[in-house]
Amino acid sequence: MKSPSLLMALMVLLASAAIGQQNVYPCLPWEAPISASQTFPAGTIFKQNCIKFAEPTQYLYQVSHDIDIEAKRQIVIEPGFRAGQMLTNGSMLLRLAQQPTGYDIFLMSGNSMFGLPRYKKVEFAVKLAPALHNRIEAFVHPSTGNTATPLNPYLESKLDVQMIFTHESGLQRKVDAFYFQDFARNTTTNDWDELPTEHPMRVRFTPHLNGKWTVTTSIKVENVPITSLLQFAFEVVESGKPGFVSVHPNNRNLQRNNQIIYPVGTNFSSPYNGVDVWSSTPAESNKAAKVDDWLSYQQNVIDYAGQGGKFIRTLQSAYSSLIEFENLGDYTNRLHYAWEQDKLLENCEVRDVLIQFNLMQQEPLMKYANFDMSRWDFGHWNMDGTVNTTDIFPHYCYYTYPLKEPREMFTDPVDMEFHKQRTRYYISRYGYSTQIYEWELVNEPFHLGERWQNGGSNDNGHILTQADKDAVENYHETLADYIKYGLGHVNHLVGINNRMSLDVTIPANTSNLDQSIFHPSIDIFGTNPYQDAPEKLVISKSPGNRLDVEHQENTAYGRNHVIHQEISKPVIFSEIGHVHNSCSNYAGHFKDVMSLGFAGAAGFSMWNGQFIDPANNMDETSLWPSTIRAQQHMNGLDMIFTLASDGSNSGLWQQGREHSNFDGYDKIKEHQFYVSNDGLRAMGYIYNRTYNVFTAQNAVGCAFPVDPFANPDHNSATAISWDPDVMKIDGLLPDRWYTIDYYTFRYGNYMVGETQCLESSLLGKLDLVHPHMMTTDNPVVWYVVKRNDCNDGKRSDQEASGNPALEPASSLSLSMHPNPNSGVFNLQIEAGEGQAVSLKIFNMLGQQVYFNDHVTERQLTLDTGLEPGIYLIKVADGKNEQTKKFVVQ
Repeated sequence: MKSPSLLMALMVLLASAAIGQQNVYPCLPWEAPISASQTFPAGTIFKQNCIKFAEPTQYLYQVSHDIDIEAKRQIVIEPGFRAGQMLTNGSMLLRLAQQPTGYDIFLMSGNSMFGLPRYKKVEFAVKLAPALHNRIEAFVHPSTGNTATPLNPYLESKLDVQMIFTHESGLQRKVDAFYFQDFARNTTTNDWDELPTEHPMRVRFTPHLNGKWTVTTSIKVENVPITSLLQFAFEVVESGKPGFVSVHPNNRNLQRNNQIIYPVGTNFSSPYNGVDVWSSTPAESNKAAKVDDWLSYQQNVIDYAGQGGKFIRTLQSAYSSLIEFENLGDYTNRLHYAWEQDKLLENCEVRDVLIQFNLMQQEPLMKYANFDMSRWDFGHWNMDGTVNTTDIFPHYCYYTYPLKEPREMFTDPVDMEFHKQRTRYYISRYGYSTQIYEWELVNEPFHLGERWQNGGSNDNGHILTQADKDAVENYHETLADYIKYGLGHVNHLVGINNRMSLDVTIPANTSNLDQSIFHPSIDIFGTNPYQDAPEKLVISKSPGNRLDVEHQENTAYGRNHVIHQEISKPVIFSEIGHVHNSCSNYAGHFKDVMSLGFAGAAGFSMWNGQFIDPANNMDETSLWPSTIRAQQHMNGLDMIFTLASDGSNSGLWQQGREHSNFDGYDKIKEHQFYVSNDGLRAMGYIYNRTYNVFTAQNAVGCAFPVDPFANPDHNSATAISWDPDVMKIDGLLPDRWYTIDYYTFRYGNYMVGETQCLESSLLGKLDLVHPHMMTTDNPVVWYVVKRNDCNDGKRSDQEASGNPALEPASSLSLSMHPNPNSGVFNLQIEAGEGQAVSLKIFNMLGQQVYFNDHVTERQLTLDTGLEPGIYLIKVADGKNEQTKKFVVQ
């Protein structure tokens, strides 16, 4: 026998010296001590972070081969250990694994590798060998004392540090490291102070499965593998946190945790300085947006979330957030902007705000940028098409030779590699976040090569050449494939964006679309339709045919439906709104947030949420409450059940739309709605079109007055009632009773005294009896329709006259105690004798957490095991339903 005692003593000594450095190699709870009866098949190496010989007895291994035991952190041998005899020449080898010299890995997001919460960020720092670290510093922070050959850490072809995360099920995820620099805001200098950053190569990962994960790390320099680091492991436990957003199986909506969500939000485009977003000097073009601009921006997002806002859109703008502008493939002078966006994600994480993350605002695509932002466009063109040879400001770094066309950076293979590397940095740094629900590749690519003429908008008339469209298509498809296949990043949806004006007579409306909308790596099609016309959502539609999409109709839903039918992907309004708003006290905004959700898109974001300009009566922040109320309405249980068809989650909703005349006025009533596939629910709005930005404007002293609309009946305020020209809801169950609740304009408050009890026809149609709609009082109203035997099959004289009365006569009731409770409570259900009912419990995210579809007991005790929180319990018998709120403490 070969005695291992001396070797053991040496190993224990080495382990004790290494414990404080190898933070990702702790002694894990699932690592059992080696027992005296343990078997070791020939040819295997037993590996753990920590190895412990715990039993004070003789270890007798009756084997004829070597036993190879390796620990990454420490070996513990308790008193009384004796290594017993082994057969023939077999021996026991104990050793500490050797990390490559100078390298190590540290956990940066906590102090334990055990019990990491699911769907929460875990961050690692990779310590590089001094020689390699010095090469990176020579590039990022050049100094006379560092003579190492510079190495660019941002380009994969120069430095590739990669981790592969493998779940115990066999599923793998690949994540690239990124270069991180820490900063502190200095409000005195209005600048960022760079802080010392130990181990700046970072890897961020969000585990989406519970259980054990193992991680391998590899390092390449200039495409040559140089080393692999010791494997490490961690264990993930349930956190209850929602996961990544995905496309619902109906391919029309988005979902989170298998529950439909409907993003209604605001564009917080990027920080600006309140005067000129482009103000900077050539020496500090990377600091056009300064600390106070970013502080104001971050506070706006925090305040919006504090009021209940759950969805925002942000754009990478050259003057404030884009990580690559002055220097191709070098992000060093813009890492402070990357740091600020870390803080943005952290703010959204704490408040559970979801982000549509646009990777580039359009100015760098243009020859002469829109809104006079010519310092941030592609080259040095003037508005008239000539080139400014004396421009002292930096041009976009892809403008690599005089008169280069913007489209060339989307077709040149070298340029495209740099675009991929910039995208790689974003995905590596922010791709961990469950708060991001979409990567939108570029905003409004139809501006490619455009010259913004005469200081005004030219985006509706600018038609791309075929070469430009091909270039945009190549950019979209190349980057989408790179994200999903090159980077192996499948957690987030990838989307594209275009104009798709609501006015289909504009030639550029469809001519600028590229074929990438069909590409399988593209998940979402986003549009930015702006228009003031009151009939923009329903321009023309045959009467009485509400649910069918007709070939000749001109509606926003019709266009969204046709696009969806062609590409089988959700359509989302990334930006939308009225062009002229401030002069009308934002009449268009209030109308939009109550109606856009019913146009068949998967969500919408209003423009813009942060501008305040008292000189032009502009305060976008005052609009937040109405947007947030629309968000709550579109994500409430009534709407989610309507879209999902209640418990089935089929998502097979239908949409109806119509316009009608009133009392001789032409097309001044508008109505759109969703109806559930099971016919039990419907939700929609009614709009008096004579309330609009023209009739609501204050022309006195208004800087941008609105011109009259083509339809003269839209240019004078007129009150309307439900009769004559009755509007209808289609798709309900035949000959059934329903209740209709109404909600007020702007604030969405329940309208007391306006609830109706109506019966559908044999064709499943319901006359929509709605409140009186003035242009100063409730010009837009929401309604919610629910199946309910509210009249118990009896008609009254009052109902026959067109003013039905409520006579609730439901035989279904529900009571519970105690409330609050510990998750265990008693229920008493009153229903028809022997009748089975369904019982469901939902959390405040609308997620179903309990379901029993065949409850016959009338008194029962439930032990739900629910975590503390607020819940809704619903009992239904197929005709009626009752819902109660309860609290688990």
